[in-house]
Amino acid sequence: MNLRRHPSIDPTFFPFEPSAADLITVATATLFAAFLSIRFDLFEQATHLTRKYECMELDELFPVLLVLSLSLAWYSLRRTRELTAKNSELKRAGQTLRENAKTALHIDNELAFAKHVIDRASDHIIFTNLDTKIIFANDSAIQASGYAREELLGLTLSRGNPEFTQAVEQAPHWPDLGYAKGPSPFETTLATKQGTEVPVEIMLTLLDRDDDKICVLFIRDLTQRKQADLRQQQLEIQLRRAQKLEAIGILAGGIAHDFNNILSSIIGFTQLIQMELSTTDGKCQKFTQRILAASERARDLIQQILTCGRNSPTHKSPCTIRPVIREALKLVRPSTPSTIEIHQDLGSKGEKILADPTQIHQVMMNLCTNGIQAMEGQQGVLSIRLDKIDITPDTRHQPWDLTPGGHLRLEVRDTGCGMEESTLDAIFDPYFTTKQLSQGTGLGLATVHGIVTDHGGSIRVTSKPGQGSCFQIFFPIHKGDDPAKTLILDPPPRGKETILVVDDEPEIVEVISHMLEDLGYHVQSTPSSEEALGLFKRDPHHFDLILTDMTMPGLTGEKLAAQAMAIRPGMPVILCTGFSKKMTVEKTNALGIQGFLTKPFTVEELAGTIRKTLDQE
Repeated sequence: MNLRRHPSIDPTFFPFEPSAADLITVATATLFAAFLSIRFDLFEQATHLTRKYECMELDELFPVLLVLSLSLAWYSLRRTRELTAKNSELKRAGQTLRENAKTALHIDNELAFAKHVIDRASDHIIFTNLDTKIIFANDSAIQASGYAREELLGLTLSRGNPEFTQAVEQAPHWPDLGYAKGPSPFETTLATKQGTEVPVEIMLTLLDRDDDKICVLFIRDLTQRKQADLRQQQLEIQLRRAQKLEAIGILAGGIAHDFNNILSSIIGFTQLIQMELSTTDGKCQKFTQRILAASERARDLIQQILTCGRNSPTHKSPCTIRPVIREALKLVRPSTPSTIEIHQDLGSKGEKILADPTQIHQVMMNLCTNGIQAMEGQQGVLSIRLDKIDITPDTRHQPWDLTPGGHLRLEVRDTGCGMEESTLDAIFDPYFTTKQLSQGTGLGLATVHGIVTDHGGSIRVTSKPGQGSCFQIFFPIHKGDDPAKTLILDPPPRGKETILVVDDEPEIVEVISHMLEDLGYHVQSTPSSEEALGLFKRDPHHFDLILTDMTMPGLTGEKLAAQAMAIRPGMPVILCTGFSKKMTVEKTNALGIQGFLTKPFTVEELAGTIRKTLDQE
């Protein structure tokens, strides 16, 4: 520092000669002093010191600067602490903001997910106010309603729904009514935009929102459930019907054997009487013919009972049913009143089904008779149509229980009185009939149902009172090869062989013995199967044929035949039965038994079977 004195400066105030740097330092200190005086309310002190600055000695200035420096340090420390505290607060605030932002984002995500779940829910979810005005609806509800979202919002649900209106009116009083979370679900109907009434189940709950209440409706479409319930009811009806048919089948099977034995005696003795009567005795011939006709009706009745109960053995083969239908119509036409027209459209030609032609003929006769009786006493048309139809898995309105593939459809339609729905549910029940007691047995349609089911087919009936009825029967088309045709021989009139007749019914033994003797055969008979086996053992080659009943005490006809053939291989045996679910022609052939007869049988059937069996040997 230059110590030259300035001539204008008082040496007592400034003992050295100041330079430019000194002046800057002093000015800076003065400014700092002013700044600090202002910040710390020392303005007056700083002003006072500044005023004295000119007369202040250097040694007096240093304490001032020291005080100012200490004040600045203290201020810096205090401001640093304040800034540190504020910085910490800002950090905490920033952390809180970030956490709040994360929470808000999480809430937004959850709300978006909840809305996504609500929109994708299969149930219809709707929010309404207490006036039942819609304020929210999920996508499922909007799609089911047929309305656009803007159209649906604002609509009122309580119109035409008294159950819903009552539930909403009671909502504020649920606690008083004992409802914790709302009443039990209730069923009602809601109308779509197109006016379709949809059965629904509604579960209603109440939510509080800003001094207001919102009704939350969980709506479930019951259409499929109703259809399933209807299907269940129909299946139960079918089950009860099947159980009835099974019961009648068990009953028929239980009495068929004894009843057919009785008919065998009646038919056999009647034919013996006819053979003994003179051909000129027309009156007696007429009476015996009436007995035979009544016996034939009784036999057919038993066969119908067995058929509708599905206990009758059938002999199915691939056949074309068009000729069978034509033959049935030839028999129906003469007995049809002239007021009824018969129209036929038999479009199917070469398709075959696996069936018993006799039973198909019976189906046609029963359906045509049923239609003609429905049009009795009035003008009408009986229409018969046969065509081919292909059933695919996606065929609309396909009949129940039909497998995909080709089917023949037989349709019998009449323009008669028609039937009520309650009648339709019972027409296939055994002994159900709308006719008077003397006009029908009630087995016709039950027999049809049994035959169709036994052939693997299905039957549909549509009818309305005053609009007639339509029966549609579907038979699966057979695609296999035709079996070899068997040659049916005409029964020879007589024979001279020796026959052993065995039956536990003495009347059957007697009538068969007389029939065979009249035909020229030598007969030895017994009602005991064990005695018959003893006779055969004594002289196996004395007999040319054994004619035995199947069901007998002690030794059945099947066992008698087996032991006889064991003693004499190839021994001709004819097995007779009044009724059997186990024994069939195929099974008798497999056992080596050459002949099979079902009671009751006529002289012609007996003679033909005997001759065929003996000639085969």
